[in-house]
Amino acid sequence: MRARWLGAFTLLSLFSAGLLFGWAERHSVAQDKNGPNEKEVRQAVVDLVNAFNEGDAKKVAASFAVNAEYIDDDTTRIEGRAEIEKMYKKFFDENKGAKVQITLQGVRKITDTVALEDGEAVVTVVDKATQSTQGFALVMSKFDGKWLIASFREFPQTQNPVPPSERLASLDWLLGDWIDEGADSVVTFSTKWSKDKNYLLRDYTVKYKGKESLTGWQRIGVDPLTGQIKGWSFDSDSGNGETIWTKHGDEWIVKATGVTSDGDYASATHLIKIINKDRVQWKVMHRIVGDQLEPDSEMYLVRKPAIK
Repeated sequence: MRARWLGAFTLLSLFSAGLLFGWAERHSVAQDKNGPNEKEVRQAVVDLVNAFNEGDAKKVAASFAVNAEYIDDDTTRIEGRAEIEKMYKKFFDENKGAKVQITLQGVRKITDTVALEDGEAVVTVVDKATQSTQGFALVMSKFDGKWLIASFREFPQTQNPVPPSERLASLDWLLGDWIDEGADSVVTFSTKWSKDKNYLLRDYTVKYKGKESLTGWQRIGVDPLTGQIKGWSFDSDSGNGETIWTKHGDEWIVKATGVTSDGDYASATHLIKIINKDRVQWKVMHRIVGDQLEPDSEMYLVRKPAIK
């Protein structure tokens, strides 16, 4: 059986940033004039969304009844608002960036103060390269004039892989032609999608004092073994290398390792900052070739204007 916080994954993801609602009305359900107002019941869920988007576990837990229960797809039960708050707190600390699209299938009256809602959620976690589809059921109860979640139950989920093109979309700023001109050298590179959009393909050229000194190409994709964004590169001097790309705020940290044409091991850390859509700061630090520590370097790449 999974740990409880893992069982909470789908519930918590349901109310993550970027939530989209797809309301599918069940017209066959009669609405008694004294029965629950669908808008009011759904507003309770909207309030929960807003609280979750603030990342406030206490506020989120306040959307549940004091004695609420949560049952995951392994039938693990979490009881009470206080425990639910702990569950959310752990989730906020350990999981970020989940997105979801959900469909609620209407409100069913049980009594004037009890209603049922069920639906389906498609949860995408880009950083973990996963997408899951899962059904859920809510029991909503009215306490002192306010609707709260009294019970949440999730059903077994199915896992769907996130297409590589979606994982790589955050690197689409690389697309196009770029150039950096120094006193003696010129660096250019061009990036495009592969035909199947599973990779970004990057060609580069280095000229020194007007003469071409190095060319190469890089293929950037998603490593199916680790789920990381990874690059594989080869140059005209028979050198080769690998890079692992990690987004950190508005910057990219790229860890590079490889082998030079002389057979020396090489490694470096690249720090890439997107200044705007046409200008990028690119730093290379902690560069080691063989047993030598090389000096850090910095360049500013600018986008070459399109040829009309």
